[in-house]
Amino acid sequence: MKYNKQLFRLLIFFCLICFAQVTHAVENKVKSKIVSNNKRSKGKKLMQRFEIKSPDNKHIVIFLRPVKSFDPEEPYWKKIVIHNKYNNEFEIVEDAPHVVQGGAEAYKPEDVGNRQWSPDGRYLAVWFIDDVGGSPREIQTINFLDICTGTWEDFEGSNKTVTTDNYTGWKNGQPHTMLLIGTPPKWEDYIEALPVNKPDPDGCK
Repeated sequence: MKYNKQLFRLLIFFCLICFAQVTHAVENKVKSKIVSNNKRSKGKKLMQRFEIKSPDNKHIVIFLRPVKSFDPEEPYWKKIVIHNKYNNEFEIVEDAPHVVQGGAEAYKPEDVGNRQWSPDGRYLAVWFIDDVGGSPREIQTINFLDICTGTWEDFEGSNKTVTTDNYTGWKNGQPHTMLLIGTPPKWEDYIEALPVNKPDPDGCK
């Protein structure tokens, strides 16, 4: 009987040792995987180029010279170039810190579908970024690139200028009419806005 008790105790002790060894091995494997993933994420390079095609595929807006943003998957960009496929020409729109037009510190294309391109594919919404990585926050303002002229265009409607806070997107069925938030208390009554400079219909050729 005494012999059986000793054997039972040895068996329990052996099981405890085996369990501890297995647990330790699992922990080491998890730690190794975490370290490996961290090394890969730290070593991941920013994409060096981002292209957006116009809806008619006649122009390509190219964003170059990336700079880190708060989202490592979506960098900001220092340089904007338009590739006109009509004549295969390239035009530099912005090249920070060299002031070409807007003079922002960096740029980021709007990524929401109904806010990005005007229905006729002439205007692209782009964010101007200043104080990149600043605290408590960066300064971001919405602007609109006329890809036919390579210039930034202002929009106005009913004595109301487009701003970052009132821009909601483009009106369906219209070539380049945008919708702005209404005046209080009728916020839901959208105001239509058009380019300040009437676009030349042949400007893209």
